[in-house]
Amino acid sequence: SSEAPPFAGRLRLAVATDRESLGAAGTLLGADRPRLVEVDGVPIEASPAGHLLFVRNEDVPGVLGKIGTILGRASVNIAGIHLGRSNGGGKAVALINVDTPVPAQTLAEIRALPEILLARALDV
Repeated sequence: SSEAPPFAGRLRLAVATDRESLGAAGTLLGADRPRLVEVDGVPIEASPAGHLLFVRNEDVPGVLGKIGTILGRASVNIAGIHLGRSNGGGKAVALINVDTPVPAQTLAEIRALPEILLARALDV
């Protein structure tokens, strides 16, 4: 886009299915430094690379601690955590960089948390 700063250039993607609509925006901070800067209207700054866990959740205390505990029990090491939220107490998103793929059973355990609205393992 040609929008004014904070980004000199931004690419926005919107996808709609019969079940849901999703949107994301990204930019380049340099030739080899892509950044995800928005997910479903929620600002975030994340490096979309490697093994990732994307989470959409209720913005309440303790969610990241629970996710970290579940990942730790599965020996999945967290390399980075990037957070965004719409309003305090509303919806939040997290993009968690991990060193290894998130096992299916671990992902199911995270999805079973009552605060989790969506959890997906991604490989970029």
